[in-house]
Amino acid sequence: MMTFRNLSEEDITLDLATKGKHSALSRIAFKLARRTGLDDRAVLRGIWRREKLGSTAIGRGIAVPHALLRSISSPVASFTRLALR
Repeated sequence: MMTFRNLSEEDITLDLATKGKHSALSRIAFKLARRTGLDDRAVLRGIWRREKLGSTAIGRGIAVPHALLRSISSPVASFTRLALR
């Protein structure tokens, strides 16, 4: 089992101000794409494709959006906490 205890500062975003789910996922996808050298639209499409199968929301304001992308060979993770409205 792989754990993500060693996230660098660039992998962590706190108090991200967004206008909703699409905006939040777009910003997260952009950041992951920049880090991996992938196209941000491809990352976002992967996240939305997974989201269409069923919500990745756990509850109490927590979600674990994710995607399986053939263009990467090892897991990539980030942590984002949205700003309170």
